[in-house]
Amino acid sequence: MTDFWSSAGSGYERSARPLARLLAGGPVILLPDCVLPGAAGSVALLAVGPTGVTAIAAESVTGPLRVRVTGGRLLPRTEQLLVQGRDRTRIVEALVAQTAAVRSVLERCGAPEVPVSGLLCLSDAGGLPLIASLEVRGVQIRGTRGAARHLVRPGLLEDERIAAVARVLDATLR
Repeated sequence: MTDFWSSAGSGYERSARPLARLLAGGPVILLPDCVLPGAAGSVALLAVGPTGVTAIAAESVTGPLRVRVTGGRLLPRTEQLLVQGRDRTRIVEALVAQTAAVRSVLERCGAPEVPVSGLLCLSDAGGLPLIASLEVRGVQIRGTRGAARHLVRPGLLEDERIAAVARVLDATLR
């Protein structure tokens, strides 16, 4: 695991390493640098915990964040992630593709009941709203501490099932 942290980009390291420290000793198993089948590429970090499997993108972004929703009743609804007014939705789109690929792997491995979600973990949570949480296209957006709290919430998976799912993903995606 040391090689992964040293080879990862500095922005990623500022986000993911503190998250790993916050989750140490808890019910969540982290799987770094997983190669996904097909065109989905790779996911930098998977977390297997009580609420299922979470594909995590750890980013270092600064400035105010907001979600812009357009469309609705008559027009197709679209959601965009804006950071300092710039469209950063591509991060969310990548996570959506990664969660679909992980879900497909779990289905092929006989675990279609395991929930799969996406999480954007930001090292600088200063741009996040203080009270509300952000979500774009089903992907949660949290600071490091908020991400850790989100991942350890009670869920359907017990410790043995968490370990079994982590073993299957580790063997399949490495």
